[in-house]
Amino acid sequence: MTGRAPVVVAGLLLVILIAAAMPSAGIIIGTVIIDGQVTDSDGAPLEGARVVVVGWEEYNATTDENGSYIMVAPFLEVGHTLKFTHPGLVPRDISTGPLEPDDWVTINATLSEAPPRATLRIVLLPWNPLGSNYGLRQDEITVINASGTPSFEWSDTESEANVNVPAPGSYQVIGTRPGYFPAKVTIDVVRGDRIDVDVDFTGLKKPTYGVVNGTVEHRTVPLANVTVVAEPEEGELTRSYQAVTDSDGHFSMDLPKGNYSIRVQLEGYSKLSQGLDVDVGKDYELYFPMSVAQETAGGTSSYVGLLVAAVIVTVLAVIVVMALRTQRRSAAAEAEKAARKDELRCPSCDALAPKDTDSCAECGTAFPWKSFRCPDCGAVMELDATRCPECGNQTFDLHRG
Repeated sequence: MTGRAPVVVAGLLLVILIAAAMPSAGIIIGTVIIDGQVTDSDGAPLEGARVVVVGWEEYNATTDENGSYIMVAPFLEVGHTLKFTHPGLVPRDISTGPLEPDDWVTINATLSEAPPRATLRIVLLPWNPLGSNYGLRQDEITVINASGTPSFEWSDTESEANVNVPAPGSYQVIGTRPGYFPAKVTIDVVRGDRIDVDVDFTGLKKPTYGVVNGTVEHRTVPLANVTVVAEPEEGELTRSYQAVTDSDGHFSMDLPKGNYSIRVQLEGYSKLSQGLDVDVGKDYELYFPMSVAQETAGGTSSYVGLLVAAVIVTVLAVIVVMALRTQRRSAAAEAEKAARKDELRCPSCDALAPKDTDSCAECGTAFPWKSFRCPDCGAVMELDATRCPECGNQTFDLHRG
């Protein structure tokens, strides 16, 4: 094998250089020399083939234009496994067999062209989780070409399958499962690939409800502890759902598909409601601007009614009090008038005049019941007077009767 002579010489020189650098290690003890040639299925030498000692990847070599290689490997009594690879060809593993110290072995390899296909081992996860009722033949796997490949599509109702696809190319693997959204994985393959593809449904379970979020405020101020009730308006739904707003005035509730009347209520505020058609898997945002004593379709709020009633009661009370005061004043005036009928008063100054006195204590006028008036000038005179002190009239006897 004349083509091997330069390679063998180069290998020996390499061994000598290693021994010179590590004189204590020696040339024979602790190492072996491995050489050989790599060819294709037609026997033609392969340049650029890679040879690696499995488990000792730092020991490797690359074939020259003659397909030849040589390397120094650690001594291992049971021998080594060599992996031969070349682009576009099927990799191959070959054992050296048991080795002897200072051994020199020749390992040749023939690499064949990889088939124009790749094998995908597809598994849909999770499979048969605790408490599941998936059963068999409910999952479906579909493989279609994504780009750069001939038209290809394969499908089967399984949770695990091996699929041969044309290579090289890009493929999309789609898994479907009842109650889940489809799980998709895109993968690129080359000739001869054998690839495990895990298609995971985790986090893809379809929701069975819609999510209703909302905010309750009064003049932009969030209202906490507001009860929010969702009442089904029609259909098979019969139960109602409730939520309570947090410190930010927010609430959230999960509702099955259906039509609802969403209402909010808080003592001291008017009741508000909104109609909502809820669909599965959708989110909704509601806003409720609350107000005090707000007029709704049902009429005036209770607080307005209470205020009006309070005003009416107050007005009636004022009227009654004023009527009682007027009545008391009238009664007092009547009593005073009746009392004045029995009183004796001075005919000159109207001062009270006790019956047992002859003249007014204020102005000194003689009282009528103790005196009489002059028929000419009207002056008051004593009953026994014979002449008017004012006008001098003396004809009293004619008028006294």
